[in-house]
Amino acid sequence: MAGSVKRRPLIRRVRALIHRLVPKRRAPEEPLEHWEAVWSRNSAVPSRWRISSIPQEVSQAVESGWFPAGASVLDLGCGAGEIAAWLSDRGFKVLGVDFAIAAIEKAKRECEGSGGDLQFQTLDVCGDIPPLIRPSVLIDRGCLHGIRPAAIPRYIRNVTAWCDPGTRYLLFVRIADRGELGKSFDAVVRNVTTALGHSFAISRTGKTYLVQSESGGKSVPGVVFWMVRREVAPGE
Repeated sequence: MAGSVKRRPLIRRVRALIHRLVPKRRAPEEPLEHWEAVWSRNSAVPSRWRISSIPQEVSQAVESGWFPAGASVLDLGCGAGEIAAWLSDRGFKVLGVDFAIAAIEKAKRECEGSGGDLQFQTLDVCGDIPPLIRPSVLIDRGCLHGIRPAAIPRYIRNVTAWCDPGTRYLLFVRIADRGELGKSFDAVVRNVTTALGHSFAISRTGKTYLVQSESGGKSVPGVVFWMVRREVAPGE
């Protein structure tokens, strides 16, 4: 019994030493904290979060007239504003939104010299505050697939409410092993159709690459959806 009593203080001291030497596992960052940190870095944002050219689906939508000339465009998850600025230079009235304040600040700095009607707004797509404009074109190139599963219904609620019948919606969704919206082209199409098909008519889908990584890196495969807001159903 005495030996047992003597060992207990030693055990406690060993445990205390281990506690000091072995750091606790850090809890995962919340999405907003993560993106604020990414966009706040003094160095340029890693190339995998930036685009080196405008996605061909966006330029084709403009050239073909699928995006009506001069339309009001809402760019969800605009990041540094490359797409928003490009559209603004081509006569569109554009609002780029992102929930990271640091991203919006960067977009304003980098797009300061852009011509046309261009605004940026700090906005949580899953929140309760609406955007500054009522869009007739909606673009999402990296927002939906980065949202936590529990928040996706709020995203759907908002984009549905913000769009009038006939609004064009160009949506890009990544295909990823850990992607909540699907690990294959067919799975993504099926899941997005289930989530948004009630409110948006899907005109067509196609395979795409969301991000072109640095030379020698891997590209990120994805699915692009061309959709149009349906007539508002009774009770919607």
